[in-house]
Amino acid sequence: MRLEGGRELPYDALVLATGARPRKLSLAGADLEGVHLFRTLADVDAMKEAFVAGAKLVVIGAGYIGLEGAAVARQMGLDVTVIETAVRPLARVTSPEVAGFFLDEHTRQGVRFVLGGQPAVIKGQDRVRAVGLADGTEIPADLVLTGIGVNPETTLAQHSNLAVDNGVVTDAQCRTDDPAIFAIGDCANRPISHYDNRRCRLESVHNAIEGAKIVAATILGKEATLETPWFWSDQYDLKLQIAGLFQGYDHVVFRGGMADRAFAAFYYKGDRLIAVDAVNRPAEFLGVKALLHKRLNVAPDVIADESRPMKEIVAAASKT
Repeated sequence: MRLEGGRELPYDALVLATGARPRKLSLAGADLEGVHLFRTLADVDAMKEAFVAGAKLVVIGAGYIGLEGAAVARQMGLDVTVIETAVRPLARVTSPEVAGFFLDEHTRQGVRFVLGGQPAVIKGQDRVRAVGLADGTEIPADLVLTGIGVNPETTLAQHSNLAVDNGVVTDAQCRTDDPAIFAIGDCANRPISHYDNRRCRLESVHNAIEGAKIVAATILGKEATLETPWFWSDQYDLKLQIAGLFQGYDHVVFRGGMADRAFAAFYYKGDRLIAVDAVNRPAEFLGVKALLHKRLNVAPDVIADESRPMKEIVAAASKT
């Protein structure tokens, strides 16, 4: 491996953990003072001074980053508007029912939403003063938070002539098409064993840690113990915990009530349980995480029976 300046480092195994970079707005005015990306602690520090009660914050993007930022801002007394090009928040990561719950909760907290909105320009002289939409609407802004996703950092992989397709392409052991080079974390696109080796590029703490475990085991000639993917998001006093990948589900079963702000949505593909979204229901999250890890299944009618604790359901499934 050659560094800048010409120095070469020999290796038996090389791990690419280059991460991802936040997507930038490709709009006029996106470089104005007061327009922020959100990825690092330095990004947080850059916003702190302007994050004060009464300030007008426009959030572009209603994924986890956007909604978590909106929640913190409302709790600090900012005036918040969220612009999302899709027709609902969290469109890529959860069902319409769960997305609707979070939309209602943010609205109740005072967040305004522009769904199906298309930002066209950031207005201002030296500093942002408004966000202009494609339909001519203008939303006043003292600062703008952009949360429109990330792009995997694959420059080094491409320079090394490694296969790249929405990330660095690897096998199940995180090995690239060069057997001495591995890729892990946000930059890697690997097969997920719990989902019939469907290729995914996952952006999560768990995925980064698991990738490191897989590579360490492989280098040592051992086999890593793989978990199903899991994620979380904190918004207000709501903790959303996700186990599994919901994409491809055809029906959903609920335990608990949205009105109580504590419920779980279980996703099924046919009769197979594939994922759960648990809001303030840690037992359901941990239960499904354990079931998916062991590749066990529970029928929808069993899950729907709230007279049975989740721990009991998991124990019974483990005995079959």
